[in-house]
Amino acid sequence: MSRSAGACIIYFTVLSPGTRLGPYEIVAHVGTGGMGEVYKAHDSRLARTIALKILPARLADADSRRRFEREARSASALTHPNVVTIHDVGEADGVAYLAMEFIEGRTLRELTADGPIAMKSLLRIAVQVADGLAAAHDLRIVHRDLKPENVLLTKDGVAKILDFGLAKAVPEGVSVAGTMLHTEAGSVVGTVGYMSPEQVRGGTTDFRSDQFSLGAILYELASGKRAFARGSMFETGSAVLTHDPEPLDRLCTHIPPPLQWAIERCLAKDPHDRYASTRDLHRDLVAVHNHLSNVRAHGGSFPSSNLPSLSTPLIGRDRDVAAIKRLVTRDDVRWVTLTGPGGVGKSRLSVQVALELSEPFGGAVCYVPLATIADFRLVPSAIGQALDVRSQGGESPVDALKRHLRMSRAPLLLVIDNFEHVADAAPLITELLEGSPGLKVLVTSRSVLHVYAEREYPVPPLALPERRDLARVDKLAQCPAVALFVQRAVAARPDFVLTEEHAPAVVEICTRLDGLPMAIELAAARIKLLPPAALLARLEGRLLSLSGGARDLPARQQTLRNAIDWLAVFNNGWTLESAEAVCDARQDLGIDILDGIASLVDKSLAQRAEPAGHADNDPRFLMLETIREYGLERLEAAGELAATRQAHAAYCLVLAEESGGSLSATAQITWLAQCEAEHANIRSALRYLLETHQTLWGLRLGAALLPFWEGHDRSEGRATLTAFLDLPEAATDVSLRARALFALGAMLDQAGAIPIHEQALKLFRDLGDLRGVGVCHNALAVSKELLGTDISSARRDFEESLAVWRQLGDEQNVARTLSNLAGVVVAEGELARARVLYRECRTMFQRLGDEDGATWTLMYEGDAGCTTMHSRASARRPTSGASPPR
Repeated sequence: MSRSAGACIIYFTVLSPGTRLGPYEIVAHVGTGGMGEVYKAHDSRLARTIALKILPARLADADSRRRFEREARSASALTHPNVVTIHDVGEADGVAYLAMEFIEGRTLRELTADGPIAMKSLLRIAVQVADGLAAAHDLRIVHRDLKPENVLLTKDGVAKILDFGLAKAVPEGVSVAGTMLHTEAGSVVGTVGYMSPEQVRGGTTDFRSDQFSLGAILYELASGKRAFARGSMFETGSAVLTHDPEPLDRLCTHIPPPLQWAIERCLAKDPHDRYASTRDLHRDLVAVHNHLSNVRAHGGSFPSSNLPSLSTPLIGRDRDVAAIKRLVTRDDVRWVTLTGPGGVGKSRLSVQVALELSEPFGGAVCYVPLATIADFRLVPSAIGQALDVRSQGGESPVDALKRHLRMSRAPLLLVIDNFEHVADAAPLITELLEGSPGLKVLVTSRSVLHVYAEREYPVPPLALPERRDLARVDKLAQCPAVALFVQRAVAARPDFVLTEEHAPAVVEICTRLDGLPMAIELAAARIKLLPPAALLARLEGRLLSLSGGARDLPARQQTLRNAIDWLAVFNNGWTLESAEAVCDARQDLGIDILDGIASLVDKSLAQRAEPAGHADNDPRFLMLETIREYGLERLEAAGELAATRQAHAAYCLVLAEESGGSLSATAQITWLAQCEAEHANIRSALRYLLETHQTLWGLRLGAALLPFWEGHDRSEGRATLTAFLDLPEAATDVSLRARALFALGAMLDQAGAIPIHEQALKLFRDLGDLRGVGVCHNALAVSKELLGTDISSARRDFEESLAVWRQLGDEQNVARTLSNLAGVVVAEGELARARVLYRECRTMFQRLGDEDGATWTLMYEGDAGCTTMHSRASARRPTSGASPPR
């Protein structure tokens, strides 16, 4: 091997079959890669076939060999079905080798030799590779040389990522293949055309660089064309930096738009415009695979996305459906509002129309329910959640939606249900329409919204019988209102038949209920207990009587009727636990809460919800919106609404304050899932506390929800805490104010967080709250280091935080802060001091049994022993440290 002018030429010697390297016997030569020769070999110890990679002689010096072994062992800790497993790393007769899982299959490069692959296969591969990358990134392992040659597809269709960690072992300034870039100072590693812009520049890289590489691979799989291919490697590198690839939908007309958006996001020039987490990328690809994997090769027609399933046919609405479809599909119509009183069937009608328009819109139909949203400012978040759009950086939900819709060139129909109570959000919807030519909206509202683009369609009640048809049962059965009653009555009592005897009572019930579908369905459900004539006699106003008993009993003894009233306080449903906490806190309800809910379900006044992910032992129940409104009205009339909402807020507060550092990782996941399920209830509780100026409860609830908001919608958390902190009473409890300020700062960007956390730090100091002081110093240091504007100040904050944790004897946070401090010390060039800190940190992690922390610290410690170690150290990201103060 010889070296000149900063490059080296590498010579490999092909080993013949039968050659032994330690416990491995060469069986056959498989191929040559940029990093060495690959052989099929036999492991004599475990009697298995393995792949043996012989590494080049340029890794012969001791320091490089130790670094390679550390990285190889780190990669070997990654066990995932979509990553080739590393079994062993070692040396025999002066030859370094890597023993890996042996897999028979084809690389993606071989697979794409004949052009683009089928969309179904592409989606399956994309999901698997993203899952493997996400698992690696969870362990802070970055590939840095992902390309079609490094992804193998087995005969069973399983994708396997090769060569994890090897790219990091390439010394600076060494070119190992004709397609590799190198610099003397920048440590540029990767394959041109699949390298991210930051790799090409020789800058800092992290997991988002792998996302760019995956985007380039998926672009090639879909189009059969390399995204940045040019005449030379330098021209290709320039294209990566300055040019966008040709839009995919020009090269692959049948690509599902959501897949194109995901690929384009991966290929963003700025890493901040890519995914904040590779788990998010994997989730998006899974969604595309699940919903669009059956896309026709040339039709572009997708199955419906999130429209509610309809268990019964829509009765008496054929003319309405046809008229609304004609209106929505007109070129000059962008916004259609279905108006009418509650219970007239607007929601059911909108879903039916959307289902029938799914094919004309290419499957891009999205349902956005707003029944649980009371604050119009939360409407963009609700739409974003339905479309699975996440904000990037400090982006607002509205801006995130605009960006997402602007990138889409395909038609999209948004079905927005129950808009009347958030009518102030109408201008926001208009903004979305103006920025997205392919977007149309179908809205349901009790009243017209008075926006310029709106076309109203008043939804009438179901038609009632004509007088001339009253004597003919066959004609009555064809009347929409009567047909709906019969349909629901048969569901409740299968032997029910419309006869001449009870037809007049059925007609009178439908007439008394004004042909409103919801009221008719509620009445028909009682046929299980009462014949039509008795049902008519017991009809009470617009709703049926639910329980008997004396009217002068104590309020909480009026059983089922009052159970409905109290349960009405819940938004988007309740569990048995939450129902008991709110409705029977004093255990004087008079009935078992389970029996009460079961009775409501039997009467079709509530239903059990079974969303994906809910455990069988924690059922959730939903109440019909009309019944819920009725219950709230009764609570208000009885003067019990405030007390019930207070109990509801108390339940949400108890749930929120179960979080924090005291929970195990498993318990924290369970808690986050509970918060997700109770999000509408939490919003309702916060709104009530704000309306009634219950500042201290609001601050407690808002601060306790920090872990939930950090992974959900930070803008909502910021707005909530800011509103409570602005109330006069927020200054009366200094400890609570400090906690709330810390939580608010944690949901801001680094520049915005620093002044807020400085306020919190002062309050914690005044209180003598050492834990609060330690957490704030760490948060300030992290923000300052990430901004990169005041490293010396960041160091002082880390040192202050470290002193606090030592004083408190909190070894876990001592170890974390030592690692953070060492990273800053490295940035200041004090490598000897950094090694001492990393060594103490590693020892502490080992004592605590934290193997991941010890392994990661060992790599940093090794980097600090090199004079040119900025490649990994600069990619290091400080940890947030301790859990929020409580």
